[in-house]
Amino acid sequence: MREPINRFIKDLATPCDVQPSVLRFGLIDGRHPLPVDSYIFDSVEDVHDYTAIERRIRDWLHDNVIGTDVDRIVIYMTGLGTVVSSFLKMWGWAMESHDLPLMDLAHYDSFSDDYNIQHWNLMVE
Repeated sequence: MREPINRFIKDLATPCDVQPSVLRFGLIDGRHPLPVDSYIFDSVEDVHDYTAIERRIRDWLHDNVIGTDVDRIVIYMTGLGTVVSSFLKMWGWAMESHDLPLMDLAHYDSFSDDYNIQHWNLMVE
């Protein structure tokens, strides 16, 4: 696993008196118990209303991520494909015009009953 070495490297680059700000959130409340403080959606009525889904995600990004002091976000993926793809689409949109924190995707592993982290740090030129 690379996570321990990545934490070590990040710790070396972070001054000791500064703790990075991490925002942990889920996509949709009530689908699965998640170790998060907030969700983007309470529910999704029409999983094919991409415009409404993307508008809600864009608004959430503006309210919770863009222009904040958050260093990293961890999004817990719950498997509703249209919402996952809409979130990644809107993240790409936001990257075009905003400085964003690092992002990790947390995927549930039923064998370990824990979450595996997928780093989502895209290089944009």
